[in-house]
Amino acid sequence: MPAFNTEEIEGFFQLAQVLARGEEALFSEYRNKVLAAGDAQSALGLGIEFVHVLLQKHPNIRRFELPSDLVPTNQQSSTRAADWRTAAELFVWFANLPETLRQEMAKATSHHGSGSAANQEQENALRSAVEVFIDTSEHLFNPWSFNSDALIKKLALAYRPRRVIDIGAGAGHYTLYLASMGCEVTSLEVNPIKSQFLRFRAQARGLEQRIHYSREPSGYDAVFAINMFDHLADASGLVAEIASWLEPGGLLFYQAQFPEDGYHTSDPAVIDRVFRQLHRHFEPLYSERAPEIGLEVMRRRPTPLEQPLGADQTQLTVTPTRDVSALVPVVHASVSVDEVDAQRCFVHSPMFYIRAASWPRRVASLLWACDGRRTVRDIAAALQLPQADVWNDLNALWERRVVGMRVPPVG
Repeated sequence: MPAFNTEEIEGFFQLAQVLARGEEALFSEYRNKVLAAGDAQSALGLGIEFVHVLLQKHPNIRRFELPSDLVPTNQQSSTRAADWRTAAELFVWFANLPETLRQEMAKATSHHGSGSAANQEQENALRSAVEVFIDTSEHLFNPWSFNSDALIKKLALAYRPRRVIDIGAGAGHYTLYLASMGCEVTSLEVNPIKSQFLRFRAQARGLEQRIHYSREPSGYDAVFAINMFDHLADASGLVAEIASWLEPGGLLFYQAQFPEDGYHTSDPAVIDRVFRQLHRHFEPLYSERAPEIGLEVMRRRPTPLEQPLGADQTQLTVTPTRDVSALVPVVHASVSVDEVDAQRCFVHSPMFYIRAASWPRRVASLLWACDGRRTVRDIAAALQLPQADVWNDLNALWERRVVGMRVPPVG
């Protein structure tokens, strides 16, 4: 059995403190017991025992009755009440986990051999139960996740899609939010224990009529793929499939980072394939980028049959025969440039398809000159450099996706 780590245990007791303040002695007693447990099975048993003790001492948790001091009166207390509700759902569900484990163990281990190291959590039901806690506590206590959630929800509220797929839904954070907005949500989650917890939460909140668990072939307004592409061995094929689910002009909200941490997929060849499929089937909505959290909103490109008669279906391709002097280089909104020393600069971005790299120092001046209005010819003149040299650097940056090339409007 895998071992629990300290971070997971602390997240468990952070959730408990949201539910019942003033129980420090109880928390300390069981935290020490769980930390001393030799394996996950023992730790899980102690965790379940702790949950039952807590629910016996605070029966209002099982009934989802807010303590009087958490009744919402303003935005801050509404957030605290929502956090309490989330923690209560998790602990009440967890109180019935032994039976759940017996029923779901075979299902959880049936995913063995999926070919993706990033999906190993599915191969062990105990680990899956821990992952439910991690997913839930991350949205409550991690400042990065909290800020990311707020922005994703803001964008969802702005577009107000009617029919949505939440793929890789996890414990249901975005599924439940979208359903509470009035959306019809299809929630897709391969981990059976996470999916069971999501269904429990939907029923507890009276949202089960708006949430579905099997996908229609097409007809959706939006797909949410938050922190999901980098959990698959190769998501490039899925990107094309997602495009087929959407109506013309449908939106893809995705967040992916592909970190090199041994858990997520990080193979550069895979990242390149995912990027190329994204930009083959979708066009970025540059005004809706949130580069600080690696979030991007893209609109599905029309297929040739959907193009209006006479529409220009050509895409910009840079070839040696093209007059490149009239192109307008545009720096990706997420890119940052740091000067390292007199010879080098460091170009980086949180977007997964822009790999950080060291460049000659002149590239920093070149990127600062790309203001989205000046052509290659104008930039070469401003920097007093040969246009061929400027183009060579821009072409290298274009291949690394640091800059895009725009054709200026005629006239």
